[in-house]
Amino acid sequence: MDGPGTDEAVLVLVTHHIVADGWSMVPLLRDLSAAYTARRAGRAPDWEPLPVQYADHTLWQRGLLGDGDEPDSILANQVAFWRDALSGSPEELTLPTDRPRPAVASREGGWVPMSAPADLHARLTELAVAQGATTFMVWQAALAVLLSRLGAGQDIPIGSPVAGRTDEAADDLIGFFVNTLVLRTDLSGDPTFAEVLGRVRRSALGALGHQDVPFERLVEELAPTRSRARHPLFQILLAVQNVPSAAIDLPGLQVEALSTELGRAKFDLDLHVAERFDDEGVPAGIDGGITYAADLFDRSTVQSLIDRLLLVLRAVVADPAQRVRDITLLDPADHHRVLTEWNRTERAEPAATVPDRFRLQAARTPDAQALVADDARMTYAQLDAASDRLAQYLTRHGAGPGRLVAVAMERSPETIVALLAVLKTGGAYLPVDVGYPEARIALMLRDAAPTALLTTTGMADRLPAAAGGPPRIVLDDPSTRAAVAAQDAVPTATPAHVDSAAYTIYTSGSTGTPKGVVATHRAVDRLVRPADYADLREEDVVSHLGSVSFDSTTFDIWATLLNGATLAVGPAGSPSVADIRDYLARHRVTVALLPTGLLHQVIDLDVEALSGVRSVLTGGEALSVEHCRALFDALPGTRLMNGYGPTESITYTHTHPVTREDVDSGRAIPLGRPLARTRAYVLDTALRPVPSACPASCTSRATASPAATRAVRA
Repeated sequence: MDGPGTDEAVLVLVTHHIVADGWSMVPLLRDLSAAYTARRAGRAPDWEPLPVQYADHTLWQRGLLGDGDEPDSILANQVAFWRDALSGSPEELTLPTDRPRPAVASREGGWVPMSAPADLHARLTELAVAQGATTFMVWQAALAVLLSRLGAGQDIPIGSPVAGRTDEAADDLIGFFVNTLVLRTDLSGDPTFAEVLGRVRRSALGALGHQDVPFERLVEELAPTRSRARHPLFQILLAVQNVPSAAIDLPGLQVEALSTELGRAKFDLDLHVAERFDDEGVPAGIDGGITYAADLFDRSTVQSLIDRLLLVLRAVVADPAQRVRDITLLDPADHHRVLTEWNRTERAEPAATVPDRFRLQAARTPDAQALVADDARMTYAQLDAASDRLAQYLTRHGAGPGRLVAVAMERSPETIVALLAVLKTGGAYLPVDVGYPEARIALMLRDAAPTALLTTTGMADRLPAAAGGPPRIVLDDPSTRAAVAAQDAVPTATPAHVDSAAYTIYTSGSTGTPKGVVATHRAVDRLVRPADYADLREEDVVSHLGSVSFDSTTFDIWATLLNGATLAVGPAGSPSVADIRDYLARHRVTVALLPTGLLHQVIDLDVEALSGVRSVLTGGEALSVEHCRALFDALPGTRLMNGYGPTESITYTHTHPVTREDVDSGRAIPLGRPLARTRAYVLDTALRPVPSACPASCTSRATASPAATRAVRA
């Protein structure tokens, strides 16, 4: 009671699930109503004796199933069915979560309601009848389609409760009869929705015919890998309620049911659907909602899943013959947002070639430091003149527009001069890492067929035999030095076009034979002008620690030199963390580009090595949240930028400024937004856009899900 004199009361009836299930509410509330009515009339209730008791049911079930050790028993046969039905089923689905799964589930949960109007309800019913299925089967197929399209794969196990009251004598019993079945949905082979629904029907009927094995016994028999982080065999539950309405009638009182949210989640996602019908049995709408694990999902993400599920349902009732890959998950507004609004990355400044950009910068800041190293310094004017002399020399030795020149040199200022000189001839450079196996270098030279190969005395012996290869120009040979020095420091007369090749870099070959990727001047210009994501300033000193055979050094070198900063050329070879600390401090590096693996190593071993660095750029693999936290804890003023992009798209297509909020959110570090003059689309396996509300994990784990990222240079 709320208090003396009030006429409202709340009755809370608490039962453990072990003694009552959802169907039990009907006889329980009926008995409560009968008892209240009788006591109000001053008499004891007149109970009708039940034909069977719950104990009778348990004994009957035990006798029916028999001993699992007996090969001919029903239990053994049903276990064998499930062993076959669930063979190869994924133990954990890749779901579009907002956060990584914790080691131990907290069971904290939330609830998002869902409703569908009468017209959709009616059409779902019509579809089920037309396909010889049930409404539940339509929901299962639609839910599986949604999860698959959001990256969960083509084999979707979904749990579903069954009433377990296979005998009418049990209808009036209060007890726990319910069991849980695991229903797999096969979406392989580019099926139509009608075909998926047919597969669901066959799977569900087979499961219902073998529904007597208690779920706990099934888990024991199948022995999946157990984890405190997730539910075994399935993580998604679907329940379409067909339990008779549990009504309560208390004379003299107006009674209404109150909904409660316990804030607990047993599964990752628990979808409950209840159908409503009018007095004539006509579909009147659908109510329900999703209970979700707060460890994994935000409420907004679950709301988006509900919105997408309703889109799928409307699409399939309109045309069940359409293929799953063609079912849209975007409404018109989202479609416009993903394809148009998020790709407004144009810049008014026209593209230019690398030599043209460099000449303009050298003219603006001729006396500024362009290159620094342990044993050398060059101003912009000196670098411009040195590269012009070498370009004139190379032109006389066959370099020019449309031709490749291989550069096999260690990291040094002379290497930067050589790269710029090749570009000034109008040609393109092919960087060759002399640390590569001889067979790989031979493949690159044979495949690319460069006009010449620039190298140094110390590197020449580490290259494949010269027979049949390009002519070599040994730049530190005294005669070559003298010949280059004799050239006039004037621009060549054959400049490249913005769509001419600037360089060719070979992929790692981790998925097959290495392949050459050609980058145009326009592509390099897109990366470095403007380099606002790096916040580059003319007073900055930028690190150069990578091999020029890695596409990441495109940013090191050209973003620095085309924006007037200073490139600090690191020592040759693979420096240790101690070497990196000394190098960064000695050259007063303010902007450091470190591959993710190397950054993790520096943070682990000596995070203070980065104390003088204002801005850190990283990329190449997934950035660890814990390493970001350690960096921010030790050096809170550091600006950290996460970059993403395949070699084919020239270093970066996306960047994201990592914040303390990113670290504290528990989510994976985002890939970010596209760079200027870059259009980027997140696509599924059918090359259709993924919804904007799909969380980061749906798009960033491309190796773990069918989601893929495609970037197009503008």
